[in-house]
Amino acid sequence: MADIGESIGEVGGTIRAMLGLTQHSRLRDQIRGTTELYAATAQHPGLAEASSDLAEVIIQQTHHLVEISGSPA
Repeated sequence: MADIGESIGEVGGTIRAMLGLTQHSRLRDQIRGTTELYAATAQHPGLAEASSDLAEVIIQQTHHLVEISGSPA
């Protein structure tokens, strides 16, 4: 007989995935938003420091996505 707690966890995971609430999808959305902000700041010379900071954030977010993509969870 299947463990009821395990079954509930699987159903919850399926619902989160269907609603786009997985950690991967949230992080991809964050990267997408940060990239769009970077593109907007990169067009303005006065925002060079902000663009540099955003580029670093994108790098960190991407590294984090790679780390969690490699994990079994």
